[in-house]
Amino acid sequence: MSAVLKEQEKLLARILTHVFLLTSFLSFHVFGSDSALSVNNWKEDLAFYKEELKANHINLFHNMSEDDFNNHLNQIMNELPNLSRWQVITKLMRLTRLIGDGHTTIPLWGEESLRLPIVVEHVNGRYIVTTSSPEFNALLGAELTSLNKVSTRDIATKLSEIVPFVENEFSLGVRVAQSLTNASLLFGDGILLTQNVIEGEFLTGNGQVVKVTMPLLSSEAWQSSSWESVVSAFPEGILNKVDTLSVKGFIDVGAQPQTKTVYLKITSYPDFETMIGFSSALYEYMLQQSSQSIIIDLRESYGGDLYMGMLLASFLNQVNSVDWQSGVFVLTSHKTFSAAMVNARQFWRLLNAKIYGEPTGAIPNGFQDMDSFQLPHSQLTITYSKRHFRIEDEPNNAVIPDVIVETTVEDKRTNYDRVLRKVMRQITDELSRRNNGKVKQ
Repeated sequence: MSAVLKEQEKLLARILTHVFLLTSFLSFHVFGSDSALSVNNWKEDLAFYKEELKANHINLFHNMSEDDFNNHLNQIMNELPNLSRWQVITKLMRLTRLIGDGHTTIPLWGEESLRLPIVVEHVNGRYIVTTSSPEFNALLGAELTSLNKVSTRDIATKLSEIVPFVENEFSLGVRVAQSLTNASLLFGDGILLTQNVIEGEFLTGNGQVVKVTMPLLSSEAWQSSSWESVVSAFPEGILNKVDTLSVKGFIDVGAQPQTKTVYLKITSYPDFETMIGFSSALYEYMLQQSSQSIIIDLRESYGGDLYMGMLLASFLNQVNSVDWQSGVFVLTSHKTFSAAMVNARQFWRLLNAKIYGEPTGAIPNGFQDMDSFQLPHSQLTITYSKRHFRIEDEPNNAVIPDVIVETTVEDKRTNYDRVLRKVMRQITDELSRRNNGKVKQ
């Protein structure tokens, strides 16, 4: 047994003999901050929900008839006297999913909720702990197999009917994983029984089954907690980070001088002025470095303003030192959604990029350009689609990479970036062929 696994077993044994009680975990009712809205308030909110969606969505009844929509909404109204806030929310989330587009959702932004002190990701049909509070870092890399004796498979089946921002099976896996640790959502939909703590069952990398009792974090505690992760925020072992160019919270820039490669990890796009300044500075940097290869990493990007991506492309296109035949790469994953998906395909068309990684979580032809409103009493946020885009010539369920590179469970556990390493090998091989005179400069 490796030293790493032995250490993991020691930490897990410590967890099993202690129940960690963190301050402010259980400071309010397990459903979260349950505001005392009257039935009439909720009825006014639901009427507003319907009116605003009908007035603003580009084609609200493209997937379900108006009669079906009204019947579902009326059923929720009739049940209001017997429902808690979270029960209303989950029923409304289910109706909103039936509308049938990934940008018409109830995203739960700003909603007070109780969460587990772990984050899981969906990897090849399994739910792997990739982030945790320090007290539970021994669970990093383990597979979550059940909560309160309910299997994650059964929980996922139920969550699949309500989770937001879903357009295909790939984004479904991503969004279910994000919701698995939202205890308020699980209780509200009746998936788990109400408890002050939740018992999770985990399968470690060496096949050990462990059961861990976890307290619940309030939204405030969740936001203020420190976190540990098995996945690096930036691939520093592969590229050097260029902090002077990076835009904190939006774009990280890296470089590998020996291959004249520039790397852009885009999680979202900043505002127009910031994007202009960034693109201009990046352009000057690439001219000075005589950059030959560009890697645009959209694997952690859920979207933003797609036109900022087009703005970036207009600056990149002016760098003549780039190998525009075979030196531009875009990385995608199941998380690549909305504007990130659109930009991935646009970079493929306009910059002659090759796409590496996993199919996107968004469909190329569908409803886009999200806007939102709030319900007047509950302050619940509702998002909706304003436009319909056609990005592909033929309908497809996702943007499919030119080179599919699947991330494995072991990749996650060991922080091995299989996709980026494959692209870097491609760049190195191409450079070697050039230096050997097999490819003309």
